[in-house]
Amino acid sequence: PFAKIKTLIQNMIERLLEEAQEDATHKQWCDEEMGKAETKRGYQADLTGQLTQEILGLESKRSELRKVDRTLSREIHDLNATLSNATAERDAEKEENEQDIADAQEGKAAVKEAIRVLKDFYAKAKAGESSGSFVQKKGPEDDAPESVEDKDYQGSQGAGNGIIGMLEVIEGDFERSEKKTQEAEAAALQSFTEFKRATEQSLKTKRSLRSDARAKLGETATALDTKVGELESEQGLLNDAIKELEKLKPACVTLDVVSKDDRAAARKDEIEALKQALCILEDPNGSNMC
Repeated sequence: PFAKIKTLIQNMIERLLEEAQEDATHKQWCDEEMGKAETKRGYQADLTGQLTQEILGLESKRSELRKVDRTLSREIHDLNATLSNATAERDAEKEENEQDIADAQEGKAAVKEAIRVLKDFYAKAKAGESSGSFVQKKGPEDDAPESVEDKDYQGSQGAGNGIIGMLEVIEGDFERSEKKTQEAEAAALQSFTEFKRATEQSLKTKRSLRSDARAKLGETATALDTKVGELESEQGLLNDAIKELEKLKPACVTLDVVSKDDRAAARKDEIEALKQALCILEDPNGSNMC
């Protein structure tokens, strides 16, 4: 009479054992798949984090190089303007000095010639020479007494010496002015030459530094573009890993209040109870010690 009931109980036991096996297999599969998905997500997260830090570093470096480029360009512009202004001022100063020297030399030459003419005249006059006299035949008037006008003219020797002295003073002034201006021109030229040399050296250095900065800026921009492309690719892989992990959660993460372990324990208890019931039905007399 208990055959049908025993069959039902046996079927229930077999079904519960199959469910336990399925749970065990499913749990193993979930552990493996969830582990791989979480590992992949962690790897991609670390990689995107590393790329992000590298990009931030490159952006900071690019910003600094741009600042260096702007600073050097401004300094080069200022040095060029300063050198241009100084060159224009030097040219104007040189032209003025050369004119002053030429004027002094011209004045000195004129005074020197005037002194020569006066000294020559008064020397000849003092010696009784008359450059403007003519030889004439004697006539009756030659027997008349001599007058002042008939004596040889010797010039105003005292006044002449005074004029010559004044001209010599003026000549000395012209010589000192020429010498002073020449010395000033030489000093100005030396100062400008030193300034120009130092400025050109500074310009050469700054242009070299700017060239290096611009070369590094180009390299940094290229590296930045590469890293941004890598980040976009790796971010896509990270998003895929997160989506894959989310797809596994409904099948592998139990949302029930009762955990898998609790269900397994309850299933085990149920199987034991069914086995005990089956034992009793197979041995109603209790000889099997169920």
